[in-house]
Amino acid sequence: MLAPNALAVIPEARPGDYIVRNFQFKDGQALPEVRMHYITLGSPARDQNGRVTNAVLILHGTGGSSKQFLEERFAGVLFNPGQLLDVTKYYVIIPDNVGHGKSSRPSDGLRMHFPHYDYDDMVALQHALLDGIGVNHLRLIFGTSMGCMHAWVWGETYPEMMDALMPMACAPTQIAGRNRMWRKAAMDGIRRDPAWENGEYKSQPASLITSENFLQLMGSNALERQKQGPTRDQADLYMETQLNKVLPELDANDFLYFVDASRNYNPEPDLEKITAPVMFVNSADDAINPPELGIAERLIQRVKRGRFILLPYTAETHGHGSHTWAALWQQYLEELLKESGGLAPGTGRAVTNAEGLVNTGPVMPPPLPPGTANPVAYTIGPGITPPQKISGSQPEYTESARKRKITGTVRLAIIVGTDGTVRVVQVINSLEPSLDQSAVETIRTWRFRPGARDGQPVPVRVQVEVSFSLK
Repeated sequence: MLAPNALAVIPEARPGDYIVRNFQFKDGQALPEVRMHYITLGSPARDQNGRVTNAVLILHGTGGSSKQFLEERFAGVLFNPGQLLDVTKYYVIIPDNVGHGKSSRPSDGLRMHFPHYDYDDMVALQHALLDGIGVNHLRLIFGTSMGCMHAWVWGETYPEMMDALMPMACAPTQIAGRNRMWRKAAMDGIRRDPAWENGEYKSQPASLITSENFLQLMGSNALERQKQGPTRDQADLYMETQLNKVLPELDANDFLYFVDASRNYNPEPDLEKITAPVMFVNSADDAINPPELGIAERLIQRVKRGRFILLPYTAETHGHGSHTWAALWQQYLEELLKESGGLAPGTGRAVTNAEGLVNTGPVMPPPLPPGTANPVAYTIGPGITPPQKISGSQPEYTESARKRKITGTVRLAIIVGTDGTVRVVQVINSLEPSLDQSAVETIRTWRFRPGARDGQPVPVRVQVEVSFSLK
């Protein structure tokens, strides 16, 4: 069993810092040096004209950093050998954007005298970083939340520089409505706090806690938060625990800057400038980008090679944060890569539907008759006991894999029902198609003592690993 936020087992990420000199911000200010911290995985490949052919730029969200993409839920699904962004074939660049992580920030010393950057500035600094490390072309730009909005800015500002764009969890229009209102409320809370002292505070103002809680709650969905806090005391404890994890890295001035950076964002007037294929993905349980507004469906019509996907709200989704759970949407990344130039040799993925048939669609619980509730699959945690295997054989080593001497491990996510049968199987770390299918077909025959919540059987989602060896 794997912890959901465990670091993925992938080739080593290499950190770096690039100094952008004499950068002029849109607000008229300039800095002699802007530090752009970044990590890379893999190595660049170039064609005969010196153009980089395999670079992938991955962009984080508001308040995030590069390290969020090294967790199992993202890197473990995409970066390993044979996966869609196999870093033995792709050159992955993940920056900490200005104001975030280990890049230049107001909290470095300038505080409120730091230039008031916006998204155009952030993208210009990303471009300067790429130029500085010798990347002159991008196979793909993938962005989440704020990074999603950056992807739209990239597509309009540098339309010839990328082969494909995958913006996730945003809208290609100005920040307005409830999305702007929660941001304004979070910023006003800090600015009106007497302890803020116009950014010259001696210790972090208490209002930072409320503002951070705004950000945390807007990024979640109701079903997930109900599972995390099914009672009043558990809900309070969860909020306190999550806040204590992030507070040591928070700064009120940094928070004000990165939330306000969206103030000028509005790619809507120039969507026709985007020439690269676009796979635009949001989730139906995203409170920041609610689907009932219909904005995404309307505006994608103006993108020449654009496609919009709305992930359904299920027990497997995570609200706005679904953007970093790659198992939910990797099929659409695969389609985009195929459309925009093809997959790298030997990469891909295999998943199964609820009936055990290999396909290319997302794996969700089987549909229920109209009027019945959507099933909840719990994850192991307080009050949830895991299912225990009772019977089941080991998957067979296929002849085709044996001939090629393929060895390794298939990792699968399964949902064990209240009757102890395996209801859903999903391959999340593929090894080889025939071995994947062998693992799936065999695991569907396994029987378990069902998991339980407070002593009562419930569906539980767990991960299992199947190893194939020639011994």
